[in-house]
Amino acid sequence: MAKGLLFVLMEPQPLNEEEFNDWYDLEHLPEREAVPGFEVLQRYVCTGGFPRYMALYDLESTDVLHCPEYEAIGYENSSIWTKRVTRSVRGHYRMTGPQLWPGDRITERVEGHARRLTAIICRGMDEASLVERASWQDAPEGQVRLYRNEANPGDHLFLVEHAAATGGTASGLVTALEEMSPGGVVTVNQYVPYWRRGL
Repeated sequence: MAKGLLFVLMEPQPLNEEEFNDWYDLEHLPEREAVPGFEVLQRYVCTGGFPRYMALYDLESTDVLHCPEYEAIGYENSSIWTKRVTRSVRGHYRMTGPQLWPGDRITERVEGHARRLTAIICRGMDEASLVERASWQDAPEGQVRLYRNEANPGDHLFLVEHAAATGGTASGLVTALEEMSPGGVVTVNQYVPYWRRGL
């Protein structure tokens, strides 16, 4: 079975940013780390663009999001703090879906830390062509993963983890995708790992 992903983009209101980060670090991530099937949980900050924050949850499969342990802390069972903080977030984009390429890759950590990455959201593009492009771009661009959005199958997400600590833009992949379908690339954001504050 293919690995799954939960991918969330968020922009907290400026007055609520400190509480947003407290909530993520003290409640939200620890709750999910305790759920079986959540393999790697990592927050990122956009180096330029919108929304500024991104959370990436590598899953054993998307079935994890329907297990009793997750349902006990998610959806309508979310805490009062979760409900209050998420109401103050704008620019929210959430997707879950299976990994189409290569199928079994998770976020790589180097000396305990995640790498920089590029997130590319495509819309209305042929899935077979996207899988083929992912396989071609995998080595030169960095570690490439491709996902389908279960809620909106027309949306696909490329994640490109860059080997160099400071480099990587996935510009070759973006150019190739634009050539395949002009206007099909709707978001290209560069991210650096968010360092959790000392708790």
